[in-house]
Amino acid sequence: MPNTPPQAAATAIARFDKPPEEHTWPASRAIDALLRECTRLLFAECRDDLWSWLSESDLQGMLYAILRRELPAHGLAASALHAAYPFRITAEQTHKLGLKGRTLNADLALVVPHTLKLLRGRRWSGEFVAAVEVKRGFERFREIRADLCKLAALRSVWSDIATYMVVMGYQSAHEDVAAVEREAKANGVTLLADNYWVQDAHIDQPELV
Repeated sequence: MPNTPPQAAATAIARFDKPPEEHTWPASRAIDALLRECTRLLFAECRDDLWSWLSESDLQGMLYAILRRELPAHGLAASALHAAYPFRITAEQTHKLGLKGRTLNADLALVVPHTLKLLRGRRWSGEFVAAVEVKRGFERFREIRADLCKLAALRSVWSDIATYMVVMGYQSAHEDVAAVEREAKANGVTLLADNYWVQDAHIDQPELV
């Protein structure tokens, strides 16, 4: 029997049949609920097909696709979502945060669509409401900690932005999971995580006669 994707309609979040009114944007708690629901759908897809997320880029692309699908279904424009956005900071902020570069890149960013504006060159900006980092596995703690610090730095510059770390683990050790949980809490970043463990138990089913 082929694998079937999780039912996207199985959610308590309001859904709409037509686009929302222009220049409207929901409260932060609604965006938080939507991000949590989309992450739940991501984890369900990962558990349904282990071969679909062999790389971190796979996970990022999967969550991006889910959000692009679910934003309009919940009354929000798909143009609110953007991938690999480079948040630019000032030289003063760079020095204060102890950073080397002038940008803080986020895997995914949510921006209020009607606030989007073009800047010089190919740059653009807007009112950002969420920044998301997506990781595969809990083992590379130093890398995850660096991304958590980056998200915390983003929030120190843009105080209204909500920050999320999404981690899908594959047989990650409990101590690795716990370490990431502690670090996310210390940085004030919302951690949305799952950890897949293969069940290799023998099923003792009696023979049918």
